Amino acid sequence: MAKSMDYMFYDCSSLKSVSLSQRFSFTGRGITRLCKLPKPLEKKGYTGLWVSSTDGMTYAPDEIPNYVAATYTAQIAFPDVDYSDWYGDAVTFVAARGLITGYTDGDKAGLFGVGDTLTRGQLATILWRNACPDEAASYDPATAKDTTGIAGSADGMFYTAAANWAVAKGVITGIERPGGALDFAADEPVTFEQLATILGRLGAAPGEVAAAG
Repeated sequence: MAKSMDYMFYDCSSLKSVSLSQRFSFTGRGITRLCKLPKPLEKKGYTGLWVSSTDGMTYAPDEIPNYVAATYTAQIAFPDVDYSDWYGDAVTFVAARGLITGYTDGDKAGLFGVGDTLTRGQLATILWRNACPDEAASYDPATAKDTTGIAGSADGMFYTAAANWAVAKGVITGIERPGGALDFAADEPVTFEQLATILGRLGAAPGEVAAAG
């Protein structure tokens, strides 16, 4: 048990995540805050705020609530995101959970991609990360092999494991081309009707989508 909370998080500016129990209080037994979380890597791609796993809200380092069991993750700052706009909170939510990590290479490296068109490969990756977080956390694209059995997917891509999962689970079955061949079409944009179908398959009970006609 800590005997003194003063400077508990002092000089921990590289901290990216911290889990607190419902018994933890920044005030100790009094009413004055004895410590606070540091500003997370404010000059290294983070906003200086913390995102709570409990409510998805952002908190300043000295505003983390007491006696709340939660994991607080440093909020990633995408330079192309206006966090005060209508989509700002949603970006915080998906980034904190690792569902959308932004571009990692090319001219858009470091950007979220506001206004960009979502591809089928990107959608599969988001859904896979949500369904299989442990697998996604240890994923190495360089060693990934395509097992979909249909065209439009490939080895060694950011979406390879996601495509394998989506096809195996029947979440994405591929676009039927002339002649009947199926195409995962990873680099093609997702249409609204495709999105509705994919989410329906993902969330519906077995046979429910087919029964709906």
